[in-house]
Amino acid sequence: SGVFFYADVRMSGDDDDVEWGSQTMALALPGGIEVKVSQNFLDAGVAGVLFCGAVRLMQLLAHPASFLPRDYCQGQRTIELGAGTGIVSVVASHMGAAHVTVTDLSVALDNMEQNMKLNIAPTVIDERCTVQELDWGLPGQRAALQPPYDVVFVAECVYPWPPDEAPVVLQSLLDTIHALCSPTTDVWFCGINTPKKGERRGGSAPCPRLFLWQGPR
Repeated sequence: SGVFFYADVRMSGDDDDVEWGSQTMALALPGGIEVKVSQNFLDAGVAGVLFCGAVRLMQLLAHPASFLPRDYCQGQRTIELGAGTGIVSVVASHMGAAHVTVTDLSVALDNMEQNMKLNIAPTVIDERCTVQELDWGLPGQRAALQPPYDVVFVAECVYPWPPDEAPVVLQSLLDTIHALCSPTTDVWFCGINTPKKGERRGGSAPCPRLFLWQGPR
């Protein structure tokens, strides 16, 4: 399976007021990759928090038992949508991506840039990393990204929006993915399975149930 247990990732850091404050923590991924993650809820809101979907995509790329080969990212142009902390792209860079583009709304950009600096050498950032604002509803911003890409990552970008907003947001996301792809692009989509009406959410599990889906070529 491409979905691995959360316990496969070891985390350390200052846990004081993590959810509502800011912190930098260390993640040790299976396969020997270690990264630092700056989380900043105070300035970036939920875009500054590491969620389970991003952890799953990191495991997909780095876990020795993943169904993806270790050289999957080698030489690829990748882009991450709604990237939040941008840490999936950090791992893609460590795994040999030729260039990573990390996108989100403007509120997330400073923290994403911080995570690039924490994990990637300055010369590599200059030559092989781009942090860029992207509002899915603005076609001009999509065109400026110079598609197509080899791989698109989407981690926890789908939420139970109000019924009047959901169709517009989802269509904007789908239009964005379509605009960034060629017929050979891989799209990796990971997120929370939202509960059905009347179901209780939460419990003792370390994180919600997640789905991982690869878009067809």
